[in-house]
Amino acid sequence: MLGKLKAMAKKASISETEGGSTMGPNLRRMSHFSFGRRPSMASRGSISGTSYTKPPGPKVRYENTYRFTPKDGEKFKSSKAKEILKDVVTSYINKNETYDPNMCKKSAPTMCDIIQEKLKDLQSPRYKYVVQVLMGQSSDQCLRSTSRCLWNTNTDDFAEFHYSVNDMFVSATVYAVFLE
Repeated sequence: MLGKLKAMAKKASISETEGGSTMGPNLRRMSHFSFGRRPSMASRGSISGTSYTKPPGPKVRYENTYRFTPKDGEKFKSSKAKEILKDVVTSYINKNETYDPNMCKKSAPTMCDIIQEKLKDLQSPRYKYVVQVLMGQSSDQCLRSTSRCLWNTNTDDFAEFHYSVNDMFVSATVYAVFLE
């Protein structure tokens, strides 16, 4: 009788499909408390984010403007950009500041970010800005920096500001390129 019960239990675990807790003969037998999927499978999320996506909305289509030059009053003004450069650099560098590599390492990227944010307030749409801040120690040596750009001289421009105090120099440059 015991052998017959073992055979029936084994047969029942293999044959359970639709109403039972397994889906086939090769899967583990699941608990009687789970309904449908295993609890560990039901709570899993996708790493790629496909399980938590926004519902698709209407697709926004933009038409081409076919503008190759900025409108009147939207052109980049290098004089205003130079004022921004001067304000940011002089506010970060004190008159009695001396060269400190760690301070320069932290200040240069911060100044770039602030300059870029203030340039957005100039209301020059369709311009991309490249901001470069160079800081170094001036101690009886020479530094020459050159840049070349391939751009449209009618729409694109740049601004620069050089500042030196005690044994430190700062050179800030902004390149403004109009997007067609």
